[in-house]
Amino acid sequence: MKAYAYALSALLVGAAFAAEAAAPVAATTAAPAKAKTMQATGKVVSTDAVGNTLIVEGRKKTQWTFAVPATAKITEGKKSISLVDVTVGTKVMVRYTKDGETMNAATIKVMPAKADSTKK
Repeated sequence: MKAYAYALSALLVGAAFAAEAAAPVAATTAAPAKAKTMQATGKVVSTDAVGNTLIVEGRKKTQWTFAVPATAKITEGKKSISLVDVTVGTKVMVRYTKDGETMNAATIKVMPAKADSTKK
């Protein structure tokens, strides 16, 4: 009788583990946090349409190098443009996220040139 009880116990324990293993695993980790979007404004120092990079210099002569993925939205006014249309010396506002040390541009907005303030 003891052997029967041990066998029955082992069978029940095995069935319990099998049922637990077959049950769908609930997500125990939270969804990855959305990357924080940051912004930089300055003048374009260089562009590389082949390497998909943009270098911008801020007011304090700080330079930032941005990776420009194909998904980046580049605009001038209401018109969509491409990286090759962004010229050196143009003022831009870049919204980007960081992936490690890489700054990935999400949007690049070409700012309108300021009107000449000298009167004739």
